[in-house]
Amino acid sequence: MVQRLTTEIIQVYDKLITNQLERGFIEIVTNDDVSSGHYLPHHPVKKNSDTTPIRIIYDCSCKVGNNPSLNVRPLDAGPSLLNDLASIMLRFRMHKFGVSADIEKAFLQVGLEESDRDFTKFMWLSDPDDPNSPFRIYRFKVVLFGAACSPFILNATVKFHLENDGSETAVDLSKNIYVDNVLSGRDSEQKLIDYHTEAINLMKSSGFNLREWATNCAELKEIVAKANIPCSDSIANVLGLRWDTDSDSLRYPDKELDKATESKAVGGRSYTIHVIPNILTICRYGKKRNTAVFVLFMNVYNDVKIQSSGEKSPQKRDIY
Repeated sequence: MVQRLTTEIIQVYDKLITNQLERGFIEIVTNDDVSSGHYLPHHPVKKNSDTTPIRIIYDCSCKVGNNPSLNVRPLDAGPSLLNDLASIMLRFRMHKFGVSADIEKAFLQVGLEESDRDFTKFMWLSDPDDPNSPFRIYRFKVVLFGAACSPFILNATVKFHLENDGSETAVDLSKNIYVDNVLSGRDSEQKLIDYHTEAINLMKSSGFNLREWATNCAELKEIVAKANIPCSDSIANVLGLRWDTDSDSLRYPDKELDKATESKAVGGRSYTIHVIPNILTICRYGKKRNTAVFVLFMNVYNDVKIQSSGEKSPQKRDIY
């Protein structure tokens, strides 16, 4: 793999690994036991960024010969703790003022038991200026993105801290976090400002940092700007949709919607499951009298989704 990388990419690659080492995400393995643990292959993927043109992908699903990948070893992925995506979006649109943020390097904030670290070993050049230099062995000290169990570990950790707090903001966060994205809102500017402050402090006390704030609240925008907190532009990415915070409107990328409708029979269950939630989230139901409309659409959506999955006992989700 190294031989295929340009000199410039090798230098960037090495800086990323050095940064991970300095931040305590990885550590150097001394006296490595090759008969113990697992070695992860990795490769670069291009990014649209001037400062970091690539990111490193650690392939937990790679299988070499008869050796199983990390994801097919006896690794319990755990139950899904993800909140329902459509319900988060619908709750978000019920508020007059919305807000979104993401957890900075969420997976890398969760520590990994020392006894499990040998299963996350990987190799990199000891001298980036010499592509033929011996490899140095590293291993992760934290949960890495790409392992089958990582989403469960992250969600379980976040929910544990939020449920222990039990405040109104903690309950809201627990319902409105999707992996590392937060999407919520309030019906007054002051309540949204209070929520912003409480959410930052609450997540910080749990070892997480909320960043990339986006909101349609002008006063909160000013507060975020004065505090030098990284904030999204007027067009923010919100769980696969585009949110124009100036006009407070959502749109679904035309090419993606066209692709979905072309590949699925209109009116069929597959079409309903994949396309209807996207159409619904574009609609702006801001008044409480439309709560019944939300519930009706969500019950239809959930019934179709449950029937398609073959579940025996349909369960109506509480979307509020």
